[in-house]
Amino acid sequence: MDTFFLFDATPELLNQHEAIRIEASVFEQQQAPDRNADIDIVQYLSDDLGAPSAPAMKLSAPSQASAPVAAAPLQTWGATVTHIVDGDTFDVVWDAGDEPPSWLLNRVRLAGVDTNETTLNESFSFEAKARLAELLPIGTHVTLKAQDIESNTLNRPVRHVFVGSTNVALTLIQEGLGLAVSYDFEPDYRAAYFSASEQAQVAEAGMWEPGASGGNPATWPDIEIIVNYDAEGDDAFHLNDEYIQIRNNGTTALDLSNWSARSSARLNGTTIEIPAGTFLAAGETYRIYVGSGVDTDNSQYLGLTEPLFDNVGDVVYLRDANLNIRATQLWPATITRGPEHSIVIDDVQYDAPGDDNFNPRGEWIKIRNAGHVTVDLTDWRLKDDGFDYIFKDGETLAPGEKLTIYIGSGTDSGSNRYWGESAGILNNIGGALHVWTPQSLEVDAFVWGNVTSVNEDPRGAIRLFVNFDAAGNDLTNPNGEWVSLENTSDSVINIGGYKLVSGSDVYVFAAGTKLAAHANLLVKVGSGVDTATSKFWGKSSGIFGNSGDYVKLVDTSAQTILRHDWPAVDQGITDYGLVIDAVNFDAPGNDATNANGEWIRIRNESMAEQNLRNWQILVGTNQLNSLADRPIAPGETVTIFIGKGTNTADTLFWGKTGGILNNDGSRAVQLLAPNREVIESHSWGSAVSVAPSVSAAIQMSINYDAVGIDPNNPNGEWVNLVNTSSGTISLKDYHLYTDGTTYAFDAGDTLAAGERMRVYRGTGTDSGLNRYANLSLNEFSNTEDEIILSRNLYGGVSDIFAYPTSGLLPVHGQFEIVNVNYDAIGNDDTNPNGEWIEIKNTGQGTANLRDWRVQYQVGTFFDFNTNLNVAAGATIKIYMGIGTNTATSLYWGNASGQLSNVSGTLLLQSQYRKTADSFVW
Repeated sequence: MDTFFLFDATPELLNQHEAIRIEASVFEQQQAPDRNADIDIVQYLSDDLGAPSAPAMKLSAPSQASAPVAAAPLQTWGATVTHIVDGDTFDVVWDAGDEPPSWLLNRVRLAGVDTNETTLNESFSFEAKARLAELLPIGTHVTLKAQDIESNTLNRPVRHVFVGSTNVALTLIQEGLGLAVSYDFEPDYRAAYFSASEQAQVAEAGMWEPGASGGNPATWPDIEIIVNYDAEGDDAFHLNDEYIQIRNNGTTALDLSNWSARSSARLNGTTIEIPAGTFLAAGETYRIYVGSGVDTDNSQYLGLTEPLFDNVGDVVYLRDANLNIRATQLWPATITRGPEHSIVIDDVQYDAPGDDNFNPRGEWIKIRNAGHVTVDLTDWRLKDDGFDYIFKDGETLAPGEKLTIYIGSGTDSGSNRYWGESAGILNNIGGALHVWTPQSLEVDAFVWGNVTSVNEDPRGAIRLFVNFDAAGNDLTNPNGEWVSLENTSDSVINIGGYKLVSGSDVYVFAAGTKLAAHANLLVKVGSGVDTATSKFWGKSSGIFGNSGDYVKLVDTSAQTILRHDWPAVDQGITDYGLVIDAVNFDAPGNDATNANGEWIRIRNESMAEQNLRNWQILVGTNQLNSLADRPIAPGETVTIFIGKGTNTADTLFWGKTGGILNNDGSRAVQLLAPNREVIESHSWGSAVSVAPSVSAAIQMSINYDAVGIDPNNPNGEWVNLVNTSSGTISLKDYHLYTDGTTYAFDAGDTLAAGERMRVYRGTGTDSGLNRYANLSLNEFSNTEDEIILSRNLYGGVSDIFAYPTSGLLPVHGQFEIVNVNYDAIGNDDTNPNGEWIEIKNTGQGTANLRDWRVQYQVGTFFDFNTNLNVAAGATIKIYMGIGTNTATSLYWGNASGQLSNVSGTLLLQSQYRKTADSFVW
């Protein structure tokens, strides 16, 4: 038994043990070359220095307890057995050339197993020694394996020992004559050793038999241990979240005097003795914490400065005063995992609306009991990368019952629980949440972004969605109704024999039907030919009620594992990060013949990859369902053209022959999630938005080239934000960014339909719809730059304006310079209004010239700063001189003529500073 104690004793006692080791080392060297001599100095190397009167101790932490040494190639040596010391130690003569360094002994310590002490006359110690003698008779040639020739304890080489193909330690463990342990520095065969330990436990072999070491099992109360080996966050900084918990589930008190908890053997001893006089009443718990603290009647602190348990794999044995194994926890377990559990994570909102740091309740996790029995959640955990949520004692979850755990603070009630964090904790870019039982068995995982997992429970990994409202008439378009089963995990899920049930309508999946990893399977209500990704219910008309109904997925044991009800019974809407970025409802030319001039753009404004699969775009009675796998990277967009074309990674075609977006309003574009919640909408004219999209509503542009010299005219640079929707938009908590600088909007920054807010880069006093950044934004480059509108300080890009402009921009209105009079009658200098520029609306509807610009030469501009609606076919004139503006006449304000009579160029620029037309003479 390799439990090298660091005694809480006098320096003299410690020095005495050290002196014995040194003396033994010298003794061994003096016996060379015969290093096989029996060494019986008080059997000091038998294992534990033979210290039966050792006082209570504090343990020294093993090195790198939470991260075992990376596997290295095993080295192999040969030796011949000369003497059996005890159940896990024997002496050898090394094969020529296989000798270890001279400071190591010829006494080998078996890796992987720990037997009881013959020196202390402990139970099963002599049986283990006798069995080792049978396995290794004197003269047996053995093969010894290790990663490092210097691996040792107490100067004894630690080796995996083989006779032929037989692993000696494995045999002792299987027969219940020793405990499976694992040295961090020699972690090979750990899985085999631990598996053998589980087999022995199930078979009640050797010391695993109840009462094998004494006592009457019939009188034993029911006890269990919980080892929280993976502390919240970094184990090294949360030592007291590593603990062993002993719970007395019996009806009588339990005397823990002289009991011990035995962890896996490493560099130093890991046997923990419970103080004499410790009693545990029925229903109470006793905890052994790894870190420091003040011991109480129900707690003990080891005072370690490093983690104790190995997160990758380890074991804890709880033994009574007779050394009976009364409880154990081994991880990872394969046989003794306990009953199958049914708690799954249904959904996670990891990117809170607004700033996660200030909206922790905007992050939440929805869990569900997908089983058919009530689960006691006492000591269960939700684990994030750096945080743990521990369910309270007595918390239960009935079959089908759901809980929403909000990351922020609040008062637990009903189906709501609160983690209590002061800021968001879920990583927007990618992360994982795990559900752990009290025994640290992971029963489900939910991953997003750049993280993968194969531990997702199918009952949580499958998403069930229903398209209950078909395009057109449901009765005559049954295939417009369908059920989607989406596998979000990295594992194949067999759904053969499962059923879809809606009222009296039942669909049964054929035997062998499988959902591939990340695949989507559609079950259409009508008729058709089944494929791997499409199945057909075979109904002649629609079967789902549009106003309210349900579909449930039932497994082969008649257990309902998923159900989609509508209207949605869950409170709150998931913020998936997908938004309506822009809508161009007025196609160039004739909308009826230029369907692809109308388009809708969807942006992923989250920091994790999202997928448009199973989402729906709804315009009136027209619906476009995105059924194919369509990932969208953070910040990227997908554009839906109303007309026909070939779909690509970032474009979709609705397939209409003419436009469907009304130019005169009374129209809304809605973005629906797979569960058919309306996530966002954008409306114009007289239509109303249910969940207005800020991204679609705000049309952003920049005046980056100021009149004159830019550094001398900071208020000649500005950002325009126009509300193109039919409702009021609030910019509260939104930010403008450029070159690492920011301007923040507050609660008073709202825009009514059609209003424009202008943010000047320079200094000034806010008034009306004018805001001043007061130089908090860097100067805009005249050649190329970008500005971002973000919904929070750390992400959530709602809009980007970059120039030089490229791609699609929703420009509503077509204007041209149709005539220029550059040579005034008489003297140009004295007749500036004899010079003029005529601009015409060549589009099909009334359009607004606000924020457009006429440029004559570098630094010389005329800006349309106010609303100027121009009817289709109508014109306006800009006179170069001074006068009073009217609906059709504007005045540049020059005291003399400006336009050269010889030659010149005029540019007409849209609000995006993209040249729409030019006039050259």
